[in-house]
Amino acid sequence: MSGPDENLSFYQISRKTVVKEKSVTIHYPHHPHYKKSLPIVEFHRNGKPPGYVCRISETITLFIPAWVTYPEAAKGCAIEQAPQIFFESLLKVAEYLKKYKY
Repeated sequence: MSGPDENLSFYQISRKTVVKEKSVTIHYPHHPHYKKSLPIVEFHRNGKPPGYVCRISETITLFIPAWVTYPEAAKGCAIEQAPQIFFESLLKVAEYLKKYKY
């Protein structure tokens, strides 16, 4: 791995892969690593979905879809103090669980 190039503002993470950042921040509030900046190991631009392989510990990497790193991912995603769910929906879940013996 080579370091960031201050003149061109990119970071080369392998012989064939160049990204503009050394890390990405998770902006989607329902992601387990919300608000964390994770170091990029690899960038997947042609994948489905495009995203990053990020290091979350010394031995563990995790694929992060690109869309969860967009600041817009947080818009319209309010986290409520108490969950709000329709009673009828809970009954449907109970029926499903009973039917399949969970």
